Amino acid sequence: MGCAHNTVSSVGEREVERAKTFVKAALRARSLLGEDATPTELDLADAQLAEDRKALQAAEHKLRQGQLAARGADLPPELDAETYDRVPIEERRLWHSLVTAAVVVRRAERWREPVADRILILDRDEAPTDSRLIPFVVGLHF
Repeated sequence: MGCAHNTVSSVGEREVERAKTFVKAALRARSLLGEDATPTELDLADAQLAEDRKALQAAEHKLRQGQLAARGADLPPELDAETYDRVPIEERRLWHSLVTAAVVVRRAERWREPVADRILILDRDEAPTDSRLIPFVVGLHF
């Protein structure tokens, strides 16, 4: 893994965790008001919760953007689930190739073991960038 990606991730993850703490506190404060809360108290609590949720969403977005930038992926900045669903499969494949090094599926250990339990997706920053990818994948235990 690259040093720049780790730095971006750790700073961004701290910001996300901090924002989560504020959302949790706002949710707790809202629940502690009880049924005898005044409309003003409820409005204040709802406004604080909305503000904290917006900050959390911004921190998560900033983390994702930083991770993509650190990977060097040339993805559209407006990429979201809706955009992804609208584009042709060829473009989706290109985007996946920019961020994914390998998709590994191990043999089933028991009859009808679900694929979801035996799959591993390696991001580009988690795998070797040279010809060592196959030996690296063979050595994985998951």
